[in-house]
Amino acid sequence: SAHVIYGSVATKDNKRMIDALVPISKSITTTRFQTPFRKTSNPAPLETMVPASKRGGSFLDYNDALAHVKKIAKKNEAIVVTGSLYLAGEMRKLWISEDDIVKNRSSL
Repeated sequence: SAHVIYGSVATKDNKRMIDALVPISKSITTTRFQTPFRKTSNPAPLETMVPASKRGGSFLDYNDALAHVKKIAKKNEAIVVTGSLYLAGEMRKLWISEDDIVKNRSSL
């Protein structure tokens, strides 16, 4: 199982998505993406959709969510960012820089 960082657009069926994540998650931490182009879900109400035993907290800033999850995850436990490609795309730069992505891309 993994520690999940979850954030999504406001129009998604968040309850259904969170319910699907619960069985495979050690914890679910809710947050939001920053792009102004889509309305993001508020992380506090999202957290109430997570069973109390799996709640990892809610954070307005995904950097704070990641810092929290890194504190609670053991070295051999995965951290999964999901719910929205907006969130995953914004957080990707925390692991892989834009320059590295452009430099290492390949055409098929």
